[in-house]
Formats: sequence, C-alpha cells, structure tokens
Amino acid sequence: MFNYLSIDWGSKYFGLAFGSDATNLVVPYSKVIIAKDIWVELEDILTSRDIQFIILGVPTNFKLQPTNITAKVQDFEKELHVFLDNIQKSKIEVKTFNERNTTSNSILNNRKLELTTNKQNVDNLSAMNLLKEYFKFGG
Repeated sequence: MFNYLSIDWGSKYFGLAFGSDATNLVVPYSKVIIAKDIWVELEDILTSRDIQFIILGVPTNFKLQPTNITAKVQDFEKELHVFLDNIQKSKIEVKTFNERNTTSNSILNNRKLELTTNKQNVDNLSAMNLLKEYFKFGG
C-alpha cells in the first residue's frame, strides 16, 4: 500500500512516515527512532515493505542556503546508499526535498489541536509533513 518512506534526520532522533503516491495518504511511523537505532529500524522496514522511494528532508535557511545540519544530512544520504546496496535494496530511489519549516509546522499543528508536543509526535509528524509537501509540490 505505501510505496514511499520519508526520513526527517536528527542527531538524536529520526522521524519516519509512510505514504502512497496513488492516494496521497501519508501516516507517521508509530515508534520513536533513536539515532543509533536507525539502521536496524530501516532494515526491518525496507525488508518487510514494498518501499520504492525514500524522501530525505534536507534543511535550508530562509534564504534557501545550506545550514550547519545540511552537510550531516548529506553524509547520511551517502551512508543510506551504501546501506541500501548492502541489504540488496539498491533499486529504492532516494530523493532529497527541502524540509524547511516541517518541524515548526508540526509543533504549531500540535498546539492548535491541543496535543502534547514530544519527540515521538514531532519527529514523525515532521517526516509526515515533509512527505505531504513532497506530494504537493515535488512529487
């Protein structure tokens, strides 16, 4: 059903979400992903689901210039390609997309809905917002 996985990189936590380009349905992942566990989690997801595309959020500032985090995300992208080769999933296409404001929008939406803002819903909702934006503007 879901052929897209979006990743919101973080030095401590990663946000993940699943989506379908056929329906534009996007849902956040249900677990908090600690950075040190990302490769185990990705292997489990990618070997058990028919993911065809990974959308990786790349941060920029308001002038659309790279930030101090951009290089770290680009390094992660390189590691991701090696990882996909190692688990024999190199046919999965990795695309990058500007993630500007996805975290702040997630926090704002939580406040509007009077939901508690915590690492689980912020990171995974950020990944969800990233994929929604990708489907709306870039997909």
